[in-house]
Amino acid sequence: MTFPDDLPPEVAALYERDGSWSQTKPDIFFFTCACNRQALCRCVRDSDQDRWVRHCGTKDCEFHGEHEVITTEVSDEENKRRAKRAKEYDEGASMLIEEITQFLGVAALTHNPDTDDAAMLDKIIDDVIRKYVFIGREEAIVLALWIAHTWCLRAAEFTPYLHLRSALPREGKSRVLDIVGFLVARPMRMSDPTPAAIADAITIADTFGMEPPTFLWDEIDSAYERWPVLREYVNNGFQRGNPIKRGKGVTKLTFAPRVMAGLTELPATVADRSFRIDMSRAKQNEKPLRLTPKDRRQLERECMLFQMRLIAFAERNMETLMNCEPDLPEALDDRGMDIAEPLLAIADVIGGDWPEKARKALVKLRNNMKKVESLSNPELLLHDIKHVFRGKAVMYSEDLVNGLLKQEESPWRTMGLNQHRLARMLHEFTEYPGGPRIKSSKTRVGGRKSGKPLKAAYKRSQFGDAWSRYTK
Repeated sequence: MTFPDDLPPEVAALYERDGSWSQTKPDIFFFTCACNRQALCRCVRDSDQDRWVRHCGTKDCEFHGEHEVITTEVSDEENKRRAKRAKEYDEGASMLIEEITQFLGVAALTHNPDTDDAAMLDKIIDDVIRKYVFIGREEAIVLALWIAHTWCLRAAEFTPYLHLRSALPREGKSRVLDIVGFLVARPMRMSDPTPAAIADAITIADTFGMEPPTFLWDEIDSAYERWPVLREYVNNGFQRGNPIKRGKGVTKLTFAPRVMAGLTELPATVADRSFRIDMSRAKQNEKPLRLTPKDRRQLERECMLFQMRLIAFAERNMETLMNCEPDLPEALDDRGMDIAEPLLAIADVIGGDWPEKARKALVKLRNNMKKVESLSNPELLLHDIKHVFRGKAVMYSEDLVNGLLKQEESPWRTMGLNQHRLARMLHEFTEYPGGPRIKSSKTRVGGRKSGKPLKAAYKRSQFGDAWSRYTK
C-alpha cells in the first residue's frame, strides 16, 4: 500500500504531530486530537477534488464528527480519469464508503494497550460460531483464525480457502455463511457466479486501493461443471500476484479469500488449496440456538464490535504479520504449509494457547481430508478401477461405473458417480507421457463375433502407465 508524499500543509501538520498511516485502508491516518484522544484523518476523493476530513470520537470535542481540513483541486486529466472510473465502479465507491464509516470506531481500540486479542477470538468461537452452528472446536478455531485473516489479508502471500461440506442438506452450511458474513472483511455473498463476475469484483476493489472481497460462495455443487474455466480462476486466486493473462493485454485478477459450501467435493486442485470443514446434522440435545430474524439483527449489531476489534488487531499487527515466519508443522504437506502459514502467523501474534491449538486444529483438518477419500481423489479412482478390471481386457463404461459403485469402502455411490463424471475425471490422465488422454471409445466387448453391442468402453491397456505411477 502506498501513502501520499505530497500532503497539503494543513494535513501534513496533523500527520507530523504523531500520525501513523492506516495499515488496512488507503489514505487514512491516525493522530492525537487536541482533546488528547485518538482521531483520524481521511481523504475523500471526488471526481474533481481531494477533500481531507478529520474525525474525533470524543463527543464533547469540537472536532467530533466530520470536519473538513482542506479541499484541493485535481488536474483536468485526473478529473477525467476519476469521472470515468466513478461511472464504471459505483459499486466499489459505495463499498469503500461503508468501510470508512465503520472505521470511525476503530481509532481508540487500535491504540489500547489492554486489548486481549486471545479473549476476543475465544468469544467469537463461544458466543457466535458455536452458539449458532453445530461445529467441532477444532473447526471453529480454524474458522475464527480465517475470519481474522480476512482483515489481515494485506500481510499474506497466500489465502487458504474453506470448504463447508456435508453429505445431506440442512446441516448448517448456509448458517455458517450467515455467521461469517457478519464477521469477515468485505463480505460478498454469491451463488453460481461466472468467472468474469468474480474477476470484476476483485478488479473493482483493486481500483479503489482496497483488498479484494471475501467471497461467501453457496451452492457450489455444479459450478465447476457449468463453468470449467472457473477452476483456473480459483486455483490461481489462492496466491497473491498470480493473475490470469488473456489476449490483447487483458489481466484478470484472482487473489481473494473464499469460503465454499456444498454437498459435493471440490475439484482436486481446489481442495488442495482448502481446509475442509465437515458438517453434520445435530442431535436433539446438540442443536445450537435457532437464528430468528430478530436474533439475526441483534447478532449483526453485536458483531460490529467484533469487526472493529478485528480491524484494530490488523492495524496494530500488520507490520509484524508481514515479517512473521511461523514454525510450520511437519505433519502438513507442502500445500498445506502454504495455506496454514497466514493463519499460524495470526495465532503466534495473538499468543496464549492459540499457537498450540491452532497447529493441532490445522493438522487435524488436513489429516481428515486425507482419511476421507472422495470423488476428487484420482489415486483412489485408479486403485478401484484396477480392482474392478481384474483380468478383463475391455470393459463397457457403464459396467465399469457399476463395478465402482459396488466398492463399499469408497465414496462413489454417495457422490453419485456416473459415466459422464467418470470420463471427466479420467481426462486428467494420459495413456502414457505425452500420449492421448484416457477416454472411452466405441468398442465391442469380446470382439466382432461376440454378439455384444458397440458402446463406450475402456481398454485395460489405457491404464497401464497411470497404474504404475499412482497405485501400489
